[in-house]
Amino acid sequence: MRKIRYNFLFVIGLMLTLGMTSAFGFGDEKSKRPKNTGILTVKTTPVAYSVKIDGVYKGMSGVGEASEFYLEPGIHKLEIEFPNGKIYTKDVEIIKDRKNCVCLKYIEETVKRPCPYDVSVSAPENVLEGDLITFAAFNSVTGSTTPLNYSWTV
Repeated sequence: MRKIRYNFLFVIGLMLTLGMTSAFGFGDEKSKRPKNTGILTVKTTPVAYSVKIDGVYKGMSGVGEASEFYLEPGIHKLEIEFPNGKIYTKDVEIIKDRKNCVCLKYIEETVKRPCPYDVSVSAPENVLEGDLITFAAFNSVTGSTTPLNYSWTV
């Protein structure tokens, strides 16, 4: 059996004045930015993914550099579509003249090991009340380095 584990590394934050970075100084980009908006930046690794804001496709996320989306102030629903139908959803608050950054790392890990589903259980077919019964479980998977743990409930 092929088991896939998905990990998401989320780095989300509202950029405020921190050291060398200023959230209020947009520099040259202020001339191209619509008035009364804030900026949502979206960056993903290892590749670009589809970005929807408020249910509308807006473009692709950035990889080396974040993609920027100019939005009216308020709460907006961000959706990023990952492989295999996985969707990251987050409500983000956009504030005028501020940048809100979302950075996501998508990790797909394939775990290869024999599946412990080929197990048979043997027990007597007929018993009388009060008889001592012995159950035995047999694993048909060979060469597995993963130990099987059994939990019995009667």
